[in-house]
Order: sequence, then structure tokens, then C-alpha cells
Amino acid sequence: MVNHHGHCLCGACTWSHPGPQKAGLMCHCDECRRGVAGAFAAVQGYGPDDMSVTGPWKDYKHTPESSRGFCTICGTRFWFRSSLWSGDYYINVGFMTNAHQYTPDRHVMTDHKAPWVNIEDDIENQGSFSMPPPETPDTKPQTDTGQDTMSGACLCGQVTWESDGDILWAGHCHCDTCRRACGAPFASFFGVARNSVTWTGQM
Repeated sequence: MVNHHGHCLCGACTWSHPGPQKAGLMCHCDECRRGVAGAFAAVQGYGPDDMSVTGPWKDYKHTPESSRGFCTICGTRFWFRSSLWSGDYYINVGFMTNAHQYTPDRHVMTDHKAPWVNIEDDIENQGSFSMPPPETPDTKPQTDTGQDTMSGACLCGQVTWESDGDILWAGHCHCDTCRRACGAPFASFFGVARNSVTWTGQM
């Protein structure tokens, strides 16, 4: 009997797994933040056997060992996988139907967390993984430019943005649409004037 399932934002892609569940992790590394465009990634682990995924999806392989799945229509991020961790699927909470039942086991990579994220629960807290994560492309934007600009990049670094505008507002959204769109426990974003942003790359 299948107890675990979900779908992307547009509904074109679905997944199911009979269980059991493995570790529930909240990862604060830069790669995971960029991968889900959130404050951190919240994932639930499942074994490599009996995972079923339907619909138009692809795996973005950002290292020879690791990949992240996504819907090719709406872009919802599905999972993180790495052969360094037994090939398990780490399903993004936003891709789960029963996300309200998610219970994390520990925070990981907290040495790299965003400075504005406060960890106030009492679950296990690890500054890193027990084994080194795979090397990944350097997609960190240059922030120390000597100018009053903000900038960023996608996970692969092919799309970048820069703005010299003022931040008009900032916040977190916990609605189901935002969670499902980015595959994160909530969406974190800020607003600037549209005419202050310059984009590069193919979108």
C-alpha cells in the first residue's frame, strides 16, 4: 500500500513510494538553498527501490555523483540524489502531499546557513555532513564589488541577476503554491523595482 506521494505545482508530475521513510533533513548549504531557492532545503529520505515518478521530468546532474529532479513544465524541484549516499531519494518537502506530517530529524551544514536564519528547535544540529559532500560548481555571486549592488545566480550559474535598487519589502510565504513551486518548506524573497534588475543568460 502506497502511503507517500505528491505532485508538482502544475500537477503534471507525480511520485509515490511505499516507504518506509528514512532521515528527514534540513540542509543549510549554499547549494541546497540555491537548488530550491529557499532559506534551506527540507527533505525526506526514501530508499532507491520502488520509487515511482510519472510525467515530464528531468534530472539536472550538477556533479558526476549527484542530481536534482524537476518538472520540465512548472520547474518544481523534486529531490536531491547522490551516489555517495546509497542512491537514496531525498524528496523536497514542497513536493509532498502530506508535508504537514513532515518531522525533521536534524539540521545539517549549519556552518553554512544564511546569517538571518535562526535555529531555535532542539533537534540534532550538524555543522557539516558525516562525509564530505560532492564538489559542486562555484555558483556563488560576487558580492564584494565595492558598489551598492546585489547579485545572484541559479544553481548551474548560467542565469544571473544584478540590481542597484533598494529593497522594497522582504518576507517568507508559507502557502501551498509557494512551497510546491520551489520544493521548499516556505519561500523566502524580497522585492526591488523591476527596472532596477538586469538579467543575463537564457530563461
